[in-house]
Amino acid sequence: MGRAFAHAMLRYRSFIWNDQTSLANALPDVRKDAVTDMIELIRGSLNTQLSGNPFQSVYFEHNGQNLHTVVGGNPVGETLVFIHGFPSFWYSFAKQLAHFHQDYRVIAIDGLGVNHSDAPQTHGYYSLQALSDHVLALLDYLEIEQFHLVGHDWGAALALGMAQQTPHRIRTVTGISAPPQNVILELVQTLLAGNSICVSSCRAVSFGELVARAIRL
Repeated sequence: MGRAFAHAMLRYRSFIWNDQTSLANALPDVRKDAVTDMIELIRGSLNTQLSGNPFQSVYFEHNGQNLHTVVGGNPVGETLVFIHGFPSFWYSFAKQLAHFHQDYRVIAIDGLGVNHSDAPQTHGYYSLQALSDHVLALLDYLEIEQFHLVGHDWGAALALGMAQQTPHRIRTVTGISAPPQNVILELVQTLLAGNSICVSSCRAVSFGELVARAIRL
């Protein structure tokens, strides 16, 4: 399961949405202007929301790879850590940073391979264990022992996996739009074992029902 997760994350890394609007560059010319305008509109709105709030970029190296994070908020408050999904970066939690920063210390992470974080080509850096270790090492560096963890999409799979592995570090965990990675991988393996019925099952059954089936296995 760990190798499957790492392979998926490496494919995720290959689609980098960075400050040069790689998303727009990846699309046909006829759509580039519209996508670029949309991205700049979103950025402008989020920059307005974050203006006047004390946030700073922090780079942390672990096993030779730099992880970029945005840190701010109340230095004596409990810590909220945000891990984004695909295809995104720390900006996807800008509204939450602005909302919670007065009461909480807030940290939004650029996942490895995205935006200002390093982008290694080796599978091993993207395993659940390696990604978890990197995040925990960052929090150790910031002298944060316990924290609230929020993840979206692939970030939710990572967050829920971290909660399973290190429950003593995490006060609460919130996963948005994804189950724990072990549940979804077990589900995929179960469906693949059905061979010919897999395709029809995947088309006919809702994602929520598939997850419910996996939980009952």
